[in-house]
Amino acid sequence: MLKMDYRKIHDAIIAKALGEERYKDDDVYYEAHHIIPDFMFIHRKRKGPKGHLPGNPDAPSNIVLLTPREHFIVHLLLVKIYEGTRYHYPCSSALIFFAKVDSSHPRQQAYKMTSWEYAKARQEGIEAISKARRGKMPCVDAETGEAVGSWPVDHPNVLSGKWQHHSKGFVVVRRSDGSTHKIRKEEFQQNKDKYELASNKPQDGENNSNYKLLTQEVRDFLIKDIVNIAIKVDDVYWFRSCDVVDYFKTVIAERLGYKKLSVMFIKNKFGSIQELINEVAQENKINVSLSTVRDKWVNRLRKQLNAQNKPYKEDYTRVRPDSGELSQFFS
Repeated sequence: MLKMDYRKIHDAIIAKALGEERYKDDDVYYEAHHIIPDFMFIHRKRKGPKGHLPGNPDAPSNIVLLTPREHFIVHLLLVKIYEGTRYHYPCSSALIFFAKVDSSHPRQQAYKMTSWEYAKARQEGIEAISKARRGKMPCVDAETGEAVGSWPVDHPNVLSGKWQHHSKGFVVVRRSDGSTHKIRKEEFQQNKDKYELASNKPQDGENNSNYKLLTQEVRDFLIKDIVNIAIKVDDVYWFRSCDVVDYFKTVIAERLGYKKLSVMFIKNKFGSIQELINEVAQENKINVSLSTVRDKWVNRLRKQLNAQNKPYKEDYTRVRPDSGELSQFFS
């Protein structure tokens, strides 16, 4: 059985893109890609261990414009190409981050990754990271504390003490302006009155950088407005969990001025989606039904409609009309 030549396929994609002399404009969405990966350069601008190559990774000659699909395939190929090398881990990390974009990202607008492609990218990345980490540890220079990458535990520099595990020998302290930096543990012990450990600052509630506030005004709005995503049959308002989550990601996120909100926001503010819907029912004095499984939701709704000799239409799914009364969807 012939072995696939990943490098040949990779180079062919890059050569094709370079040959077309592409430009970023409003007609076609392209993404900039480093032909030689950024992490292979000594003077890289991004955070992370330095590579072995001299030069500027952001030089125009090292940048090519790729379509989102080409970009995805190239990152898959890089994982295969650098398997077994020191660059296997950063290739795998890049692949996972490539796939972790939400629906609002231009990449998803230009090229909607299928569930199979997403699953493949995620699984490839996770397996590669696991393989790349096996028998290795994240190291820092024992003198400077600078990250040098993940290396085998029996590497000569590890055995000699030149490199050590990133958690040893240094502590992270907070400056007066709130920023953080590493210092030796010995220095911290001798000058405890001058430094504050970064880990001492509480990370819960408003102290957490990811904390998102739900104002009372928006809370009151959503309790009334979320009824609009339900389908009303007789005196019951039918909700689906996926529609509730989408409602928060769009309507509520926009109201609060956030780029996105996750299901954890709902759980943090209301306990669960079911508790949110219960509160909606209590405040609006209505009967509700919530389903987390689409087929179950559809079957129950069809049963209700059949009893009234009304047809079920696919238009019912993911509908947000201007009012809570959805009679226009029933014939």
